[in-house]
Amino acid sequence: MRTCRWVVAVLISFSQGLVFAQSPGSDATNLSICQTGSACWAYFAALRQLEVSAVPAYVGQWNASDELAGSARAVARHNSNLSDCEQGWQGCDHSKLTPREASAVARIENQRNIANCQSGMTHCDKSKLTPEQVKTATAAEHQRNISDCEHVWESCDHSGLNGKEATAVAEAEHQRNVSDCMNGYVCDPLRLTPEEASAVARSQHGRNFADCKNGKESCDYSKLTQQEVTALGKAEHQRNVSACSKGYGYCDRSRLTPSEAGAIPAGAASVQQKER
Repeated sequence: MRTCRWVVAVLISFSQGLVFAQSPGSDATNLSICQTGSACWAYFAALRQLEVSAVPAYVGQWNASDELAGSARAVARHNSNLSDCEQGWQGCDHSKLTPREASAVARIENQRNIANCQSGMTHCDKSKLTPEQVKTATAAEHQRNISDCEHVWESCDHSGLNGKEATAVAEAEHQRNVSDCMNGYVCDPLRLTPEEASAVARSQHGRNFADCKNGKESCDYSKLTQQEVTALGKAEHQRNVSACSKGYGYCDRSRLTPSEAGAIPAGAASVQQKER
């Protein structure tokens, strides 16, 4: 029991000695720490004038470099916040701006709001506009609506059009429908005039004939005239003869006449037989 108490007492005395040795109040410890350069910034102020001269020069330079690094970080944070405010980003903290910076940022924000209102952006606060700016923004919004209606966009508001504009938009919408029908797009054929319907029918017929001629699956042979069917048949026969003769392309020998089959070169014939 006595031995344990003695050990505890020794440990407590030793720990107190360490604390005292590390205390800034010990001149010898302060000088030693600063001479090694470790954490000198906490003890440098406690040195006497004569002891300062004993501290290596690089330690003072280290303290100065640390101060410069801290200053650089502060400058970077300030400039980053200023940039955020100028760009209108969420990271902006107006309370950290200087009065002159705050004034400049306010002008930038006002110009940005004016531009947003005139271009139809969602971030527009008309309450911050002057009466003249509100008038300009409203006129720009009206012109955008006219354009949207002329292009048959869903954002079109027909109720915002006057009589003359509504007439022009109706004509633009009609022409767009005619164009869609002519090009085979989704359209409303019931809105076509008799002349337009005839033109659309001719366009659709010609498009179907071209699809049949080019061998597309969209071809509808039932819509071809007898003359067109005959013309396509002759063209297909010539293509088949050429493919069989050259050994290049799809060849159906069963559709060749005896004279055409006999005129095919032996080499080409052997290739066709292998392919079959």
